[in-house]
Amino acid sequence: MKTTKKRLLVEGMSDAAFLRSLLDAMIEKKQKEIAISPKEKLEVNAVNVQPVRGKPYILTNSLKKEIRSSTQGFVTHLGIVIDADYPTSDNGMLGKGYADTLAEVESRIIPHGYPAFSRVEHSSGWITHHPDSDYCTIGLWIMPNNQDDGMLEDFMITNLKQEYASFMQEAKEIIETKQEQDYIGKYDVRHHQSKAQFGTWKSWYHKPDDFITIDKMDDTKQGVKHLKAWLRAVYNINEGT
Repeated sequence: MKTTKKRLLVEGMSDAAFLRSLLDAMIEKKQKEIAISPKEKLEVNAVNVQPVRGKPYILTNSLKKEIRSSTQGFVTHLGIVIDADYPTSDNGMLGKGYADTLAEVESRIIPHGYPAFSRVEHSSGWITHHPDSDYCTIGLWIMPNNQDDGMLEDFMITNLKQEYASFMQEAKEIIETKQEQDYIGKYDVRHHQSKAQFGTWKSWYHKPDDFITIDKMDDTKQGVKHLKAWLRAVYNINEGT
């Protein structure tokens, strides 16, 4: 076994479980044995999905570390999946929104000699290649769609299979009612409506601690198609998967 040189940084365990299930399906090779630890020994063509400590940690710590590792030959392909969140959030770096999140990531990579991101063909995702081949390719996907403010839950709500969509609408109406009542629950529905909505939907279909995987998504939806195209481009996954 060799250590993979393909890395994917995500914010947390929900993101890791979802992206790993998608990669499993695309590569047509089960990676259930892959731990989400940087020290795990993986097959050379596998992608190591690493949940870290949220968006701020990726931007201020993990990204710089992985770029440095690439110059030492340990990383060839680096993907980053983070939430856009909302510019109205009052929690510092956990907010920003789409435009400021993209600008923040670019401000972290350009000093290392990377050009600004460009769009991946047939996808809304981003990619950049360093002029020095010793540096890794970097791909960036900002949830939900590399355009709007939001998060992973917004992507899932938009791309659910039709069989799950009807109750999702009911969940939305429940959360909107709670907003009108100025309800204070686990999530501040003013900034995390999609989390509250998705959690309400999930409570009817899953155990509380279950992660959502790609089998619940409609692969004919644009969001899923674009995410797959982005992963193919970043990790050189063969077309047709």
